[in-house]
Amino acid sequence: MLKDKRKDLDFEKQKEIMQRIMTELGKADSDIYYRSTSAIAASILNYVETTRDLSADDKALIRKLGQRDIQIILSMN
Repeated sequence: MLKDKRKDLDFEKQKEIMQRIMTELGKADSDIYYRSTSAIAASILNYVETTRDLSADDKALIRKLGQRDIQIILSMN
């Protein structure tokens, strides 16, 4: 039960982090919202690897996800 709550908290935090990343990516490229979810997921993963704007904890949470996982989360919004 505690493990399930932790997963839910991680999921909510991952969504929040991805929203922040999307905001940053949107500032640099307003057309990002018109790209495929696979292209956006790749951009998110690239951002996580190259930015200094995220904490180590935030990076670790996103790194737990694969590109397909990110695509699924993006499609939920």
